[in-house]
Amino acid sequence: MRRLLAAGLATIAAAGCGGSHHPAAHRAAAQPKAAPRPGDERVIRGWNRAENAGDYRRAASYFAPGAVVTQDYVLALTTRRLAIEWNSGLPCRADITFIRPEPATTLVGFNLREGRGGGCRGGGSAQVRFTIRGGLIRRWQQLLVPPARQAPQIPAT
Repeated sequence: MRRLLAAGLATIAAAGCGGSHHPAAHRAAAQPKAAPRPGDERVIRGWNRAENAGDYRRAASYFAPGAVVTQDYVLALTTRRLAIEWNSGLPCRADITFIRPEPATTLVGFNLREGRGGGCRGGGSAQVRFTIRGGLIRRWQQLLVPPARQAPQIPAT
C-alpha cells in the first residue's frame, strides 16, 4: 500500500479564460488577495517539520479524521493508522518555498529532495493545496506542476 500511496500527481484541468464586460466581474478582479487564516501556516509548517523528521505519528496528528488526500488517486484517511501509513509513504522530504493564502484554502510550494526511503529521484518541486479547519488538515491536494520550459536550442553555425 505504501508504494501505491507514494506515487503520482493530481491531474487538473485548466479552464479557458474569457473577458467580461459585466461590472461585477471587474469589482471581483479588483478585490484584495485573500488574508491568511490564523493558524494555517503554523499547521502546514508543523506537518512539514514532522514529515521531514520522519515522525509520521506526529505528521498524522495534523490530519482530521476522514481527511482526504489527492494525488493521482483520492484517499480518505479514515483511521489514524491509515494517516500514519500515508505520511510514511511520501517518498520525498520537502522544503517550503512559498505559502499563499487563497479564499478558502492555502497553496504551498515545496522544493523536493531525497527522502528517508530513497524513492525521491531527482527532487523537483510540488504544489499542495491545503484545506485547514479547526487547526487540522481536512484536504491535502497535490497539484500538477508543469516542467519548466527550456529555451529552444539554436544550432551553432
